[in-house]
Amino acid sequence: MDWWALGILTYEMIVGFPPFYTGQSNNNKMYELIKTKPVYFPDAAKHGINMSDECKDFITSCLKKKPEERIGHKGGLDEILKHPWFKDLDPKMMMAKEYTPEFKPKVSKDIFDVSQFDKMFTSEEAIHSVLP
Repeated sequence: MDWWALGILTYEMIVGFPPFYTGQSNNNKMYELIKTKPVYFPDAAKHGINMSDECKDFITSCLKKKPEERIGHKGGLDEILKHPWFKDLDPKMMMAKEYTPEFKPKVSKDIFDVSQFDKMFTSEEAIHSVLP
């Protein structure tokens, strides 16, 4: 199993955008960055995004250019969970859902309730797009 997507997702959840984002709709540029550039981590003071060294190392380990060098390539999930970033995580507690979340949204029975989404998204017109 390849853990590349876990590195991408982890970065995006913390930073707010993907690690090889170009700010343009130029997929070829993004693909080139994926193949050639190391992961850029935002400056904590300048951008207000604090990431521990363990977190950065985990993401970097997931996003190695050569798949055989990525964390989890040899040891799978066990190798992932042994990374120092997860030192305070008890996998058994996690699987048993025994952790108390820091934030738990109030869920409505109304299937059209979008109160947990930013108004920026709920006020947009729904646009159908077609991929080429």
